[in-house]
Amino acid sequence: MEIQIRSNHETQFNRSSWLILLLVVLSLSYTIFDLAYRFTLPTDGWEVNEGSNPIGFTYTNNMLGNPSPIESGDHVIALEGITADWKIIPRSHMLQEKWQEGATLEYTMVRDGEKVNIPVTLVHWQFGKWVTAILRNPVMLVGMLSDVVLLSLASFVFFRRPGNPAAGAFLIFITILASAQYSGTLPSGFSTWIDPVANFMSSTLNWIFLLGLFPFALIRFALFFPRPKPIQQRFPWISYATGVLGLILVLFFPDSPIGWFWFVFSLFLSVAILIHTYLTMRDTVSRAQMRWGLGGFIIGFGMLALKFLAGTLGLFEFIPELFNLVFAFATMVMGAMVGLAILRY
Repeated sequence: MEIQIRSNHETQFNRSSWLILLLVVLSLSYTIFDLAYRFTLPTDGWEVNEGSNPIGFTYTNNMLGNPSPIESGDHVIALEGITADWKIIPRSHMLQEKWQEGATLEYTMVRDGEKVNIPVTLVHWQFGKWVTAILRNPVMLVGMLSDVVLLSLASFVFFRRPGNPAAGAFLIFITILASAQYSGTLPSGFSTWIDPVANFMSSTLNWIFLLGLFPFALIRFALFFPRPKPIQQRFPWISYATGVLGLILVLFFPDSPIGWFWFVFSLFLSVAILIHTYLTMRDTVSRAQMRWGLGGFIIGFGMLALKFLAGTLGLFEFIPELFNLVFAFATMVMGAMVGLAILRY
């Protein structure tokens, strides 16, 4: 009878379910609007990776295929003599005025160990060439397809168990992963740094989604899966407090590394909570759910941590394809295992 009552409660929409659904729709809509806006901005047409030694952009792929003086592997460290630092470029009104279609700007780059100045003419994105570049990039294509599968799976789990807080939290963090992946299909580069609207929207995606909502979703999932932990039952506000903390860090400490520490801490905290739950659960169904759920989390977040570590150590610049492929596979495995755990079959 207890299992039947809990099952009926989980299959019904409640106020929290509708709020989660609204949040997911707004997040996906925001990502689409961000992509549409950045698509209208002038660009040099290249796919880039942000580098830190030296600071700047490493150019990897000419997505538009137009004739360009830039070569794959060039590391741009300055634009019109201004250092390629996100803290400096958005404040330059001169660059905002010069960043126009057809304008030629001077890129300072490191090529084969030597510093050179190259004139680059700006163009506009072309939809057909952009789509073709994605289809020709197996890593990007696999990442996008994996996010479609994950988002479909998370949505299926949520609509089957809308009253289960773990299902809602699962849908939130899968939505955030998908939003980050699809936003990255259009390179940021100088256009995002220079244009104030694009800069604000990109910062919102990075800070509010990854540092505000993502830790909240992870910790909320851990506190409710497979059943609410005693501390959550005693203090129902505790999971929401983590979301408030994330928003405080985003709003009042936007330039501080403490936000990223909170992000990493939330990964370890959620896994620690799940391990504690696994060790303390006694009934057969809950322990079976925990084996699937905890195993999926360890696989997915282990690869996520490895990806961030590789980026911090500079390894990501050398073999980004391998890291992206492995991460896409790991997140799909994680999503499948967690989905099975929540639905209990």
